[in-house]
Amino acid sequence: MNFARIFWLLMIAAPIMGLVGCFNSPPKGDESCKYKAPTAIFEGIDSFQNHSFEINGQEALEKVSLPRYKMDIELYQSGCDFLKQEYRFLLYEPYPANTPPEICAHQIAGIFLLLARDAPIQLGTMRQWAQAIKNAAVDFKYNEPIPLVGTDIEAQIDKVHQPESAILSIVFSQ
Repeated sequence: MNFARIFWLLMIAAPIMGLVGCFNSPPKGDESCKYKAPTAIFEGIDSFQNHSFEINGQEALEKVSLPRYKMDIELYQSGCDFLKQEYRFLLYEPYPANTPPEICAHQIAGIFLLLARDAPIQLGTMRQWAQAIKNAAVDFKYNEPIPLVGTDIEAQIDKVHQPESAILSIVFSQ
């Protein structure tokens, strides 16, 4: 196995562990689940505002505001035997309606890089997510899952336009 392949596998392994690591101990009565209940990942980050985290068994919704970037984030996490994380980036400004999926993927990767820069200790693995998204950018089509090379994770992007704002989303599933 050459160095480049080993490097790529290590680069992808960290975010996978981050996805799995977002789940803590199983709620009572749900010991049959392969994965543990989700935990908050944006909690305690000083530059983020209006943090909330709601959990219901194996499902959770986390919300945070980032006014400096003119955006809010909603993170939906779920999973018992299969994991799913959906990041919704609510942008406070219009987004071009005819934006191709590749450009949208690069924008989402850029958001992950901003988050990792703002909270390198808590969100540092988002750099690897950003790189994996950039590497797959040309393969994305809206609302269609694609495999991320070297992992057992699929990613799917989408965008929704509103009069003065937009929502970019990415779903990771394992």
